[in-house]
Amino acid sequence: MKRRFLKKIVLLLVLALLGTLCACGGEPAADEPGAGLYICTGAEAEGRSLEPEELSEGELSLELRPGGSGRLSLEGQEGRLSWTLEGEKLTLTAGERRLTGTLSGGRLRLELPEEGLTLFFALPDAEPEPAPPEPAWPLGGWYGCWTVTQTEGAWAELRGRRWDCCASTALTEEGAVLLTLWDEGGSAAAPLGRVVLLIGEDGRAENRSGSFLGAELPPGAWSAGLEAEGLEDLFLVTGRVAGEDRALEYRLALRPWGRSWEDAASAKPELLPWSYESWYLPLVEAGQPMPERMELP
Repeated sequence: MKRRFLKKIVLLLVLALLGTLCACGGEPAADEPGAGLYICTGAEAEGRSLEPEELSEGELSLELRPGGSGRLSLEGQEGRLSWTLEGEKLTLTAGERRLTGTLSGGRLRLELPEEGLTLFFALPDAEPEPAPPEPAWPLGGWYGCWTVTQTEGAWAELRGRRWDCCASTALTEEGAVLLTLWDEGGSAAAPLGRVVLLIGEDGRAENRSGSFLGAELPPGAWSAGLEAEGLEDLFLVTGRVAGEDRALEYRLALRPWGRSWEDAASAKPELLPWSYESWYLPLVEAGQPMPERMELP
């Protein structure tokens, strides 16, 4: 999501979704479970973690008052609401809009499914949130290729085509892994795909959401470990994209940036990226990081 669009969503949440304005009050009491003044600590949209300043220029806060009343405040604007707490389940109601979230340990998670946004709040004195465990999955840069293996209809001429590609992996707020993928025709800012992966204890990845080649990936469409075709550190997935008069099946092969592909060159040459020797190796041998745009020779 664009930063400007995110700010608009949050402002509309305060003004339009929560509706009427309310008068400013004093400091909230904290003699009721859940009551307090919560400050926004960030958000998540499309699997990407966002800092508070990406949401608004001023402080975004949520006040839960004893007795079930409250307000959401942003840049001098305030929206009135009511709230209930059952265990850790928090429900906010404003007019006809109802939002749900979780509240535990002074930290609040609020879901906005219609906007594709999750907001995170915390009491000023809340204990620091423990860092999510590191997944059994390399984070950072990746390199590989994607290949069209089968085609139907108007995409028939693409059969057998192979493109070099790069990818980056980063942790989301929830401890999942966001994979952003681009080939020689795009960049990290204009990716070919963006996929949220859940990593199991055995290191096997399965997508929770995402898209590739402009098509949405249903949960579980990508499922693979980091060892395929007898090759270590290889993430290999297959899929299918279909339109009204066309369809194609693809294979995506990725390895962490800096990893040698010499074993694939002899054992599985169909997995070797075209520009491995002419582009990738010179960058790796020179100690260069993965670029955000591929400029192939």
